Amino acid sequence: MKDAKNHCPPSLARIAVFGGILSKVRNNLTATGVCCYGGARHTGNGELQRLVAALRAGRITELWILWRWAGHSAVTRLTDVCRTLDVAYSLVGSLSAVRKRLRATA
Repeated sequence: MKDAKNHCPPSLARIAVFGGILSKVRNNLTATGVCCYGGARHTGNGELQRLVAALRAGRITELWILWRWAGHSAVTRLTDVCRTLDVAYSLVGSLSAVRKRLRATA
């Protein structure tokens, strides 16, 4: 069961993925325990605002941005917030790269 507000599993995963169509991202990352946030182009600015709030609240310790589907202004805002809050972030090119990183961290 996922928390509707922050799209995180109850175990409160500390890694978040941002960008793309939210349903596709979630379906490709099922059972991985990461928080998923859709890109502004596909889901509006609400996802971006929820992610920024989660970063500021300390619920996310690492952010992986799907840069191809995130949008320039969203990437700029998120990288600025991550630098300010000293949160690790990475620009990732595809969902397969995200899955590969998850296997490496497990």
